[in-house]
Amino acid sequence: MATLTPASALTAISPFAIVLHDDLTSRMTEEEFWTFCCQNPDLRIERAADQTISIMPPAGYEPGFRSGEAFLQLGIWHRQHQAGIVFDSSTGFTLPDGAVRSPDAAWVSPERDATVV
Repeated sequence: MATLTPASALTAISPFAIVLHDDLTSRMTEEEFWTFCCQNPDLRIERAADQTISIMPPAGYEPGFRSGEAFLQLGIWHRQHQAGIVFDSSTGFTLPDGAVRSPDAAWVSPERDATVV
């Protein structure tokens, strides 16, 4: 058996998601979905418009670096322009179609931020 260093252990993580789509997930309310996410803080969980829930493994070494770099660049831009708000990959956004997604990095305009409840 090969010995894995921390970096190679991270890159060895499977890139595949577990997808749940059944009666339970299709009947899950927004509040129940939020509770489910809070009960599993170490998982990356998203929900599609059709109520399918995807549970993804942690990002590997290289994808984690790229995600961090995207957030860093967006944060630098935000500091220079002082407009809106930036969010990292731990933030879930409910889209107009009802899907809940967590992008690697996100920016919300001041106008849009004013409408968030």
